[in-house]
Amino acid sequence: MTNLPIPIPSGFQISVKPSQKVSAGDTIAAKEDYSSDLVINVASDLDIKPEKTSHTLVKKPGDRIEAGDLIAKKGGMLGSREIHSKVAGTIVKFDEREGTLTIRTQGVLDEDSEIKITSPVDGSVETCDNSKVVLKTDKEAVLAVEGSGENAFGEYEVFDQNEVLATDVDDKVSGKILIAKSFNREAIAKAIGLRAIALIAQDIREIDFENLKEKMIKTPVLRVSSENYKKLIHKGGPPSARQGKIIADAKNLVIVRV
Repeated sequence: MTNLPIPIPSGFQISVKPSQKVSAGDTIAAKEDYSSDLVINVASDLDIKPEKTSHTLVKKPGDRIEAGDLIAKKGGMLGSREIHSKVAGTIVKFDEREGTLTIRTQGVLDEDSEIKITSPVDGSVETCDNSKVVLKTDKEAVLAVEGSGENAFGEYEVFDQNEVLATDVDDKVSGKILIAKSFNREAIAKAIGLRAIALIAQDIREIDFENLKEKMIKTPVLRVSSENYKKLIHKGGPPSARQGKIIADAKNLVIVRV
């Protein structure tokens, strides 16, 4: 059995309990997605100083509004200016220092307004606290240190050289998960271009991860500790132990041998 700790970032609510059985894909923690919050710069729109915006507000934090509702108004000798909401929602914040008003367009937490952390394996909850959930599973699993992309499942191939270069990569990598001590940037790009479905290494530069994330590459690329790298390649074991299939989950930073 393997005890697999899943880190839970701040702001997430854990939704499982000790001894609870879970299946791969089950939600173990979630938080509300506030990505649709709309910030209105009242000061800028009314052409006034931020500290004076509070006197112009028709609606305040906590008020429910509909599209078209008047939310702020400034009167003057040369005429008045008004701000009407373009969306329905709830006013959740007024920043007097910046002169901004925040509208939350999601009033109810539902399936579509959650960011979820899911279990990567079948198993049971060993322990859980505010920072992690520990899952007990009969699968061999390790955590990654960093990752980009999504997830993949398939056969893996281990490279024995210390650093894999572009010249080491050919069309045989297509459809496979590649494991090596190190990949340089050119090797990563070529492997992805030749349709390798994931890459895992002990050494991948931070700048290479930034490049992958900037280009929104979906192919999973994960970096593991030296200890977990040795576990993955079964260093010192028979060749048969270096074959099989694994799940490379870059979102949850988990690698599972199946």
